[in-house]
Parts: sequence; C-alpha cells; structure tokens
Amino acid sequence: MNYKSEGQGTRYYIASKVNNPEAEAIVQGLHREMASRGYLNTYDWIGQKIERPFSLHPEVSVPAAQEMVSAVKNADIFILVFVGGMTGALIETGIALAEATTVFGKPLPSTFRKQLFLLGVPDVIDRSIFFQIGFAYMPSVEALLTHLGPAKPLVPPDPQPH
Repeated sequence: MNYKSEGQGTRYYIASKVNNPEAEAIVQGLHREMASRGYLNTYDWIGQKIERPFSLHPEVSVPAAQEMVSAVKNADIFILVFVGGMTGALIETGIALAEATTVFGKPLPSTFRKQLFLLGVPDVIDRSIFFQIGFAYMPSVEALLTHLGPAKPLVPPDPQPH
C-alpha cells in the first residue's frame, strides 16, 4: 500500500526484513504510533509476499523494489529496524544515506533533507553495520517516538525566488 503524500505532513519510511514476523511486528507497531502522531508513511511493505529467488519472480519483485526506492526518496525520516540478514533494507539504507540531513548529529547544508534513525539491539548493530555515519541510534520504539514528537507540517517550497 503506497501512502505518497503531497506535503501534508512529515513523511517517513521504515526499512527492515521482509517476510520476518519479528521485524514486521515491530514495524506494524511503529506504523500505528507514527500515524497517531500525524506522520505519513510513504510505503507499507508489510504483508507483501515477494517470492524468492527474486530473479525468477520479476513481475512482483521489480515493481515492489521500484515502489520501495521511491518511498525512501520521498521520506523525510528514514528508520531502519535492524534484525540482521536483510540485504534489501541495507540497500534502502544506502539510498537514505545519499540524501541525509545530518552526519554525527550535525546539520548538513539545506540541500539535504532526510533524518536517519537506527533501531535495534546495539551489539547486533555493531557486529553488522560498519558504516553508521549519519544515523541517530534509538534503543527502543519509545525512545524514537519521544525524540520525534508530533509530526510537523511540511512547508511547500517558495515557487518564486527572492
């Protein structure tokens, strides 16, 4: 289900392992909490049955991958729920890093716009993700939601330069 928004609120995308009950339970709960705070999800991949190997099922895997890449690019906030063994989510993380707004908590120039959050077990993350630059680590869903607070409306760009 795609929830592309047209500037009505802060948009987010959650990456994690597809077809993993543990990850999907965390992501579903986080979706509910984010929606209750006014955040808009750019894409909900929960429940998609993407058959493996992906190359033998391009009719499903290609459109799903295109939607996920688009959703990552359209998100203001990118959240990685790390459970291990998740190549696709790490590719999405790379896309988000390419559009980050902060590095080590310091703002980047305004041409960047994405906030990045890493949610998971610290020792698993440390053993699995070498390059954590740009991410704010959150030890729990509650810590992430407290940090984010309520969603802020997006301000549309000024169509006329000053």
